[in-house]
Amino acid sequence: MVAGIIGAESNNNTGISGINWNVKLMPVIACNNSGCGDQAITSAVKYAVDNGADIINLSLAGSVFNYTDDFNTAIKYAFDRNVLVVVAAGNGDVEGGIGRNLNTTKVSPVCNDGNENMVLGVGAINANNQITSWSNYGNCVDVYAPGENIVSTAVPAHSTLSGFYDTADGTSFSTPIVSGIAALIKAKYPEIKNTAIRDRIINNSDNQNNINIVNAHKAISQAFTDNEKKTGSAINPTPIATDPATGDAKNLQNKLKGYILLQVESHGEAWYVNPVDGKRYYMKDGATAYEMMRKFGLGITNTDLGKLPQENQRNNNPSLVNKLKGKILLQVQSLGEAWYINPKTGFRYYMKNGEAAYNLMRNYSLGITNKDLEKIPIGNF
Repeated sequence: MVAGIIGAESNNNTGISGINWNVKLMPVIACNNSGCGDQAITSAVKYAVDNGADIINLSLAGSVFNYTDDFNTAIKYAFDRNVLVVVAAGNGDVEGGIGRNLNTTKVSPVCNDGNENMVLGVGAINANNQITSWSNYGNCVDVYAPGENIVSTAVPAHSTLSGFYDTADGTSFSTPIVSGIAALIKAKYPEIKNTAIRDRIINNSDNQNNINIVNAHKAISQAFTDNEKKTGSAINPTPIATDPATGDAKNLQNKLKGYILLQVESHGEAWYVNPVDGKRYYMKDGATAYEMMRKFGLGITNTDLGKLPQENQRNNNPSLVNKLKGKILLQVQSLGEAWYINPKTGFRYYMKNGEAAYNLMRNYSLGITNKDLEKIPIGNF
């Protein structure tokens, strides 16, 4: 259910749509039939960080009076590596319908914030934008999201609705709503820091009934500022100084060099922004994409290529990786075999033929509106 809320496929006339309709999910098993051990959870957090997660969703909470410092190290590990940890506030006494005040009764891991707000705590509201009777609340909770009668995907054994779906209550289902929003922000602004994502979501929430109710539109639509790049903070952001006529387009063009862009309003038409000239080139099909990659490729020796990490490998040459992010590389000693360096992760991906190149570009693309795409000049291929 958590995975479906975050990223169920959209526009397919089936079931539900996730908050982020084009997201990669990394399910990490930290629980069994006996529950979720603290050590298993902390190991899972570190595993996710080490394997490229940008956002970690923890839809779990200790029982009443269950607080431990055991989570501190893992959460700080994620925080220091620019990973945002989004955590359920917990459901208090569900049977008695009483949420707990976390100011007086701390619960892990939502309250393991190291006094630096290292986690984004999420509570639950009902259809009237009021805290549910069972949702925990207090200073450990940063924002609230819907948590009653949430419908999502379910495996057959737990499906109560036709077509493998189920409905449930709990902060565990409020949390992936916020995680999905965080992932959308990260997708739109790949350079953004975890603290800036956190601040955007908190500062752009709607204050109703004296609580912060998450507002996705406000958090995502705010321009990515220089202040966020430098400090990771979205508090009192400093506007980007641009020329009214050309500055915004130039900033966007520079920011997206080397990226693959999909027109979300035009059936996912794909464009490659050449990191050399900053212009966009249309990839209408696999053959065109492959020819384009060859044309814009840079020659590289097998030795230097070997210094660039493949997925899940350690980056031992950060300076070389940063220099080649977004580039297409051709192995000059191996008949021009083509590789694409993901500008976000720095990993290299093999484009063995037209279909592979096209699928690769689709998998590692960013969605862009037609309005923003038009700000980037078209190159003639």
